[in-house]
Amino acid sequence: MILFLIGFLSIIGGLIGWKVFDCDDGGLFFIVIGIAWLAIVLIAIPISLQDNNANIEEFKSVQASLLEARSNTSISEFELATIQKEVIEQNKWLANRKFHANLWLFRIFFQTKKINTLEPIK
Repeated sequence: MILFLIGFLSIIGGLIGWKVFDCDDGGLFFIVIGIAWLAIVLIAIPISLQDNNANIEEFKSVQASLLEARSNTSISEFELATIQKEVIEQNKWLANRKFHANLWLFRIFFQTKKINTLEPIK
């Protein structure tokens, strides 16, 4: 929400500077910056949400695969080490996403409810 607010304030400030104070160049500059800012935010949010959806589904898939591989009794030590390494990487990704999803500034880019329902792989 604050990202939208920054864009709108920039546009409003530019309009005030342009119309009220007769500051043609400065006002126009802030209007253009505000419009560009809003365009970037409006493009980045859907892309970010879609990327996070894909990452969440990938995490669930890897989690299911790793749990099934662990139940295999004929697994070598090297395969077990590889599985453990993958578990560590996936849990690291999940911890990173949970941290950023719960920060007030980044909540708009993450699906906080979906990420917070995921549990680390044990």
